[in-house]
Amino acid sequence: MRLRYALVVSLVLAASAAGQTPGDCDTGRASGTLDASDVEATVLTTGTIAYGPGAEHAYYVPKGSRLSPLYAASVWVGGRVGGEFRVAAATYGQGGRDNDHFEFWPGPLDAGAVLPDPDDCSAYDRVWVVSVEDVDAFDVGGVVTTRDLAEWPVGLGAPAVDAEGAPVVPESRGQRIDLGAGERPVLSGSQTAFWVMNDVGNEHRTSGSAPLGIEVAVTAFVVARADSPTFHRAVFARYAITNRNDVPIEDAYATFWADPDLGNAGDDYVGIDTTRSLAFVYNADEVDDGFYGAGPPAWGADVLGGLADDDRQREATAFTYSPGGDANRGDPGGDPIEFHNIMRGIWRDGTPITALGSGYNQGGDVTTFAFPGDPALGQFWSEEQTGRGRAEPGERRFVVTTGPGTIGPGETRTVDYAFLFMRERFRLLSVEALQAASDTVQAVYDAGNLFETVRPVRPPPPTVPILAADLVVRGQTPGRGLPALAVRLLEASAARVRVIDALGRVVYDDNRRRWPAGETAVDLGGLDLAAGAYTALLEVRGGAPVARRLVVVR
Repeated sequence: MRLRYALVVSLVLAASAAGQTPGDCDTGRASGTLDASDVEATVLTTGTIAYGPGAEHAYYVPKGSRLSPLYAASVWVGGRVGGEFRVAAATYGQGGRDNDHFEFWPGPLDAGAVLPDPDDCSAYDRVWVVSVEDVDAFDVGGVVTTRDLAEWPVGLGAPAVDAEGAPVVPESRGQRIDLGAGERPVLSGSQTAFWVMNDVGNEHRTSGSAPLGIEVAVTAFVVARADSPTFHRAVFARYAITNRNDVPIEDAYATFWADPDLGNAGDDYVGIDTTRSLAFVYNADEVDDGFYGAGPPAWGADVLGGLADDDRQREATAFTYSPGGDANRGDPGGDPIEFHNIMRGIWRDGTPITALGSGYNQGGDVTTFAFPGDPALGQFWSEEQTGRGRAEPGERRFVVTTGPGTIGPGETRTVDYAFLFMRERFRLLSVEALQAASDTVQAVYDAGNLFETVRPVRPPPPTVPILAADLVVRGQTPGRGLPALAVRLLEASAARVRVIDALGRVVYDDNRRRWPAGETAVDLGGLDLAAGAYTALLEVRGGAPVARRLVVVR
């Protein structure tokens, strides 16, 4: 009897998973723009960034420059439902932006992964964008300056607090914020975008997959901090993935796909820093012809928190790339198994990655990461050092993956990213600056201060949490030799003091585990330096770095 009952339950669950019926929704056309900092970034209800149906390409850094490190990007989610691998993904939409080949549609799902309206998702085709300045304008003058603020979608899960600072609990899907009753949106950074999408809205024509039955709530934001290029030129995004199906999604992966045209797309290299879960693009030479020019930047997708079941292992687990137009290493399409291969860290056709040359049938050790060597240090294996000479520069695309994990029925998993941009005098210094930016952002994230979950917006909080810290300069600059330095901390903390010359070389490094509260002199040990400009840098755990420019004369 017990065996028969187990068999019946198994058949019911399998039928539920197999019977996941896609709707007949149109592709979403809504977009929003994040532009409160030194980035102008378009986000869309198709789950794409910068590129989408009917949208003008927009991911410009610096803002207003019409210079871009990113042409197109999107999030992919894949996993096994009832033993069958399914995926929701898109690259360019298979044949142009004005088509229905994107695999996320606007809006939420009901229990059982059922659409509220199986024929129409347009009621939810919207991106809400609200800034701290919008909220301040209402608090000061009682004037609602944007429709998005007045209609902040609490019922869809957009976070808000009441007049006492307690979370607003939605009572209906159509519920909007009640500003007059003292409710305020919970914002991250200086400007926040929010939207909800699902993978059941229509057929999956890019991957050829059945729907997973997932709803994804997306929060993206920027931080206006002109004193910190790390934050001022970054975009942050959280994808909250909820399994609305009746069965678990097993062997689940979350992948970020990017076509990072770094200005001129014809001279790019890519790689991954596995210690930081930082996938990045950089220039293959010192001049980005026709676009950024001399001293080209580096751009990266930094996985801050991933999908795996073990909290200690929520980092990148695979990185693959495509040189464009390659049948074996190109973008997948038409077959969910090709997506599964790439998400697991093997080539599209099922060939494993091997650490030598291009990584495709070149010999070497099997790995799930292409080009993990640090190019700034000349490490093997990178496009700078392939073991078969330097790689041929050109257009690149990459995917960085986290997982696998299991998402139970009704369970939500979040995947968090930072999209970072740094520019220095030389291309490999830009890579090093990107790595340092990753460390800074990860420290703030790990301290729980990057994505706020429940906090009042009145009075507006600092856009980036800063530990009370300062690097004090005692003496003249310019001056003969370095002036005396002192670290001033409000409370004891781990901190690091470095002195860096104009070429990016570290000439002094004091990386103590702990500095006491109060003011502590930095022992430079009679450091004798050549004339020139130097940067003294104080890095404090959980806070933004403090930099001081020093000039030595003879």
